[in-house]
Amino acid sequence: MLARLGHHHTIAAGDLHGNVWKNDADLSASRFELGFSAAALVIDDPELREALGADFSSMPVARDIEATRSNMLGARVLHGAKYPMIRVVGTGPLARGGSQILEVTVEILGRSLPLTIPTRVTVDGDFITATGEFDLDHADLGMTPFSAMMGALQVGEKLSFRYSVTARRVNQ
Repeated sequence: MLARLGHHHTIAAGDLHGNVWKNDADLSASRFELGFSAAALVIDDPELREALGADFSSMPVARDIEATRSNMLGARVLHGAKYPMIRVVGTGPLARGGSQILEVTVEILGRSLPLTIPTRVTVDGDFITATGEFDLDHADLGMTPFSAMMGALQVGEKLSFRYSVTARRVNQ
């Protein structure tokens, strides 16, 4: 009944950082560690909403964005005060290019969750780029979707992820 009051949100990692250790002799032995802080998540960036099309054509007002941030960082979802960082670690890629699956571990809410992530990898000289998209449910990440008014208004269970990460060699 209250679905008309809801809208889709975009959430982006505002301070993504990390390292990739590329093993030129055996690319599959390469590894990566990426992280971002829950507090720096960017909610409903206008450019990102525009790029995602019609489902994101409306722009929430500042009050709604701050309410979303508060709910998302609260103890029922990300518990940002207790678990301020989210990390993704893994090995690979398996090949220098093309579609493949990465085995990763997501460290969130004090847990380490193994996930299988579809990705498209390009290794080109000093650059490695990984892009992809996948869906998870809140429960897959150990989270409970936000709800209000005794469940009459609640966040959808499905979370859609889209990523593009490029690492470049840093000479030390």
